[in-house]
Amino acid sequence: MYHEGFGKVSWNDEKWFRKSDDSKLPKYRRLSRRVRSTNDLLASSSCSQEFQVTCDLNVYALKSILFSKINDPAILEEMRNEISILRGLDHPNIVKPIEFYVSRNDLCCVMELLSGGDLYTRAPYSERQSVEIVEQLLSAVAHMHRNNIIHRDIKFENILFENNSKYAEIKVR
Repeated sequence: MYHEGFGKVSWNDEKWFRKSDDSKLPKYRRLSRRVRSTNDLLASSSCSQEFQVTCDLNVYALKSILFSKINDPAILEEMRNEISILRGLDHPNIVKPIEFYVSRNDLCCVMELLSGGDLYTRAPYSERQSVEIVEQLLSAVAHMHRNNIIHRDIKFENILFENNSKYAEIKVR
């Protein structure tokens, strides 16, 4: 995501992040007093991992981005920009971040859990299903454009279903 109008965000700015004070506890076990991991790995890439976590009996996804894998300061700046953008977007078809945590080693984002898989998992689609998906996708993109935001990475893997229901809505991440 890219937005020219947002200012810079400091990693230490409490407005944007809650620092984890549980340094003595195992990683991902307890990032705050309320968030606990189920140790279910949802996804993994070269610089991040995504886990299923619980918080006050609700289930969320926790994405952990390892700072050791990011050597370019420009990428860190881009991450700060993306976080400020995500915080400002509120749309039913855009994934919602719940909270951000910063530790010495990683940045963690707690967000709503989208358990229905991406667009590949349900293919092929009927014409009616395709219309509904495209309507929701265009609604999300139009909302971003109204806020002067360009996604720049819309692909099947970044369009996820909320759950496994046949009538589940999609969310863009």
